[in-house]
Amino acid sequence: MSHTLKSIATTVFFVSIVGVLGGFVVSNWAGQQATSRAAITVRSHALLEEFSLDELIAKSDRIVTGTITNVYPSRWNTPDGILSPGITAETISPDSVIFTESEVTIDQSFKGDLAEKTIRVRTFGGIVGQDRMVAESEPELELGQTYILFLSKDTGKTAEIGPEHYLVTGAVQGAFKMVGDMAVSEVSELPLTDLLTKIQSGVP
Repeated sequence: MSHTLKSIATTVFFVSIVGVLGGFVVSNWAGQQATSRAAITVRSHALLEEFSLDELIAKSDRIVTGTITNVYPSRWNTPDGILSPGITAETISPDSVIFTESEVTIDQSFKGDLAEKTIRVRTFGGIVGQDRMVAESEPELELGQTYILFLSKDTGKTAEIGPEHYLVTGAVQGAFKMVGDMAVSEVSELPLTDLLTKIQSGVP
């Protein structure tokens, strides 16, 4: 049986943000105490694309099962991780994004460096001081939760910001919580054994 899941492809997500402000809604965030500038909320939107499990496997550089053992503070994609006090909702660049990194302690590797025990996974969205970014297409990785993760090397606007890290392939499609005998993503679920068998048979 073929499993097809709806998701947002990572590359499409970037084009949506960079290309038009229509997919990148910026507004003042009310309810905050006065600071050197008004708080900013960024909401990102992306085009939908369908990936089969075969496509997810093929597009991923790493496929692992692992547990989120640390979630690092979110930051902007600026040299110091924060926005200049002079930036406002009207002047912020569509290239500006907030990202959050999670440390994954690997239980099993199916694709990629089989000896590596921990990796960092970068997702878009988060809170930095008074500012926040909501990325509707991105998974929210939960501390202490075990996942099956389909991961890709970062080749986008945060690729040069260290440390070494991966992005979730297909955004919400590429992160499955392991819940009992089920694998559950934000867009679909299937029996855990079916997903693991599909991965093992699909990886060269």
